[in-house]
Amino acid sequence: KIYRINTASFKHVMQYIQGDERFQGVSHDKRGLVTAWCQKEYRNLLRLREAGIAVPEPLKASLNVLVTEYLGKPEGAWPQLRLVEPKNPKRLYKQAVDDYVKAYNLADLIHADWSEYNVLVENADGPEATWRLRMIDVGQAVIKNHPMAHEFVTRDIKNMVRVFRKWGVDAKPTDVIDQLIHERSRRKQPDAEAELDEEEEDDA
Repeated sequence: KIYRINTASFKHVMQYIQGDERFQGVSHDKRGLVTAWCQKEYRNLLRLREAGIAVPEPLKASLNVLVTEYLGKPEGAWPQLRLVEPKNPKRLYKQAVDDYVKAYNLADLIHADWSEYNVLVENADGPEATWRLRMIDVGQAVIKNHPMAHEFVTRDIKNMVRVFRKWGVDAKPTDVIDQLIHERSRRKQPDAEAELDEEEEDDA
């Protein structure tokens, strides 16, 4: 993947870099932005894979070139989600939501551009039970404390719901939000229990 950013793209790119503490002090010239964007996608892919999400494996990032795992077959890449017609879209919807919740709560990342264009369907030419969604294009993904985090999450969820509703899935934004909150609360619980155990030991 080779990144080329023209002058008209600067404003678009900066909204995803400014506010990300990982990229403070990045040069605002074209070369600096291109390099930062490439490194951003590489590091986002690493975090997402560590969280157990099926994104392409990042292999190397150098200047404006990112090398990743190829998602597809010798004849061509796996199709975008927009190009398939699932018979059981509810199953794919669950995959999409589960991956988004993992990204948010385990990788501390918000995709910020989720759409049917940025998700591939692995094994789309095989039995539908073997289909697997693969999230791609995560260069713009931001950490959860980004100043525009709420706006990005809201937009992502609206897009996800829109995509699956057209296939008849009873998708609701509140359902996705509830899962985000529930998983966050569940993950915090062991920490709270550990703190209580430590307090009890101190009292003893």
